[in-house]
Amino acid sequence: MTRIAEMADAALWIGKEMMESGADSASVEEAMLSFLCAKGFENVGILVLPKSVLVTLSHQGGFHTKMKHIDDVTPNFERLSMITQYASRPTSEFSDFKASVLQKAPPFESLSYFAVPVGCAAFGMLLGCDIYGALAVFLATYFAFVVKSRIVRLGVSMMFVNLVCAFLATMGAYLFSRAFGVEELGFAQAASTFFLIPGIQLINTFEDMLKGHYLNGAARGLRAMFLSFGIVFGTTLAIVAERSFAWIF
Repeated sequence: MTRIAEMADAALWIGKEMMESGADSASVEEAMLSFLCAKGFENVGILVLPKSVLVTLSHQGGFHTKMKHIDDVTPNFERLSMITQYASRPTSEFSDFKASVLQKAPPFESLSYFAVPVGCAAFGMLLGCDIYGALAVFLATYFAFVVKSRIVRLGVSMMFVNLVCAFLATMGAYLFSRAFGVEELGFAQAASTFFLIPGIQLINTFEDMLKGHYLNGAARGLRAMFLSFGIVFGTTLAIVAERSFAWIF
């Protein structure tokens, strides 16, 4: 019975980490099933829900069911790849593998503070910003991205995080654009919030729908919609604040 409980916990950890790293529901089910089959279990039941994963293992005419809650998605494709490969061929002890995954730092974490603003600045130029507009986007995005990385650690709602960061990015783009004499203000403000778009949730929405996970797809689609509402609300508040500044000065 102890081994069954340990294997159930291991499979749930795999499912939880994959979901939080950005995997779609079908990939999570396949990985959990592959891991348990490789460990010698045949009668396995796996259920992936929008905010939890469940596993059921047969044992001496009965069954053992456990569940684990899923937190917010933080895309980490390196971790996702490591777990997927291990689940398909669990050659080492699970405890050793788990420790190696948890000890591994997120890839390019420091570089993201430069790469994300550069990406948004590039989108700004594609929209029509000049070099000064791109610089304004870079600075505004950098400031908002740094704030986001700090707020996320507090464990607050991602909708609130998007609202605050959209406000800061939009307001920052406005202030820097005014300082640099940028004419295409709207393009700069739009590009500065691109890093907040919930791309993983939107992609997984369609992935789940296409693979028959309609409940999970609908739930992820609604979550992406609410995260987008946070961006809209934050941007709207910034625009209202801009008009107040323009009236004062």
